Amino acid sequence: MSKLYEIQRALGVAPEVLTQRIPVAEVEQEPDPVVRTNYWNDGRDWEEHVKAIGVDYARAGVLTLEKVNPASRIIGGGAARKVIFMSTRLVDFVGVWTARGGRAIFLEAKSTQEARLPLGRPGGLTAAQVAGLRLWTLSGAAAGLLWRCDEGVFWAPYRDIEQAVVRGQKSLRTENCQSVVPGPKDVVVAGAKRKSWNFELNLSASYPRKAV
Repeated sequence: MSKLYEIQRALGVAPEVLTQRIPVAEVEQEPDPVVRTNYWNDGRDWEEHVKAIGVDYARAGVLTLEKVNPASRIIGGGAARKVIFMSTRLVDFVGVWTARGGRAIFLEAKSTQEARLPLGRPGGLTAAQVAGLRLWTLSGAAAGLLWRCDEGVFWAPYRDIEQAVVRGQKSLRTENCQSVVPGPKDVVVAGAKRKSWNFELNLSASYPRKAV
């Protein structure tokens, strides 16, 4: 039994798709922006925050990050409008770790109010996202999760996520992750000053100088 098969089975992937070579397709309907009430929790604010931190890192010559827009298809219009998110092996952010000789970086950015992140379910890390992080880790990239919750900001390299899945955890908790400390200066997000987070320290602690 392959490691990926074991992980996907633990995440509840249907048996008929366990033998597929690509991550499981995810199909969701995007809520109407007019009635959306969980802006803090839908991830977009946190993604903009991470983008701003990435700009400062790029200016300092540390690393460069680029936000990946999800592949999607719009079906219908008006009240029947649906946004279908297509299967992909990419994650929320891709980049280059300049300070480490150009090593690739792949990050999932998640935001929750509670100090737990569901594993294998919508609203958390899905099976497809875990499989994507595994793929890039095995390819030599620095890959993991940058998670904001009401207890702070946390980092988890893929190997720690995998360990939680194999242990049978239904959610990732802060004790499974590394705390991220604030950066030396604020960043500007949507015209307002926000706290920076120095996750490059966590990257450095999680990965050796050379890809293995």
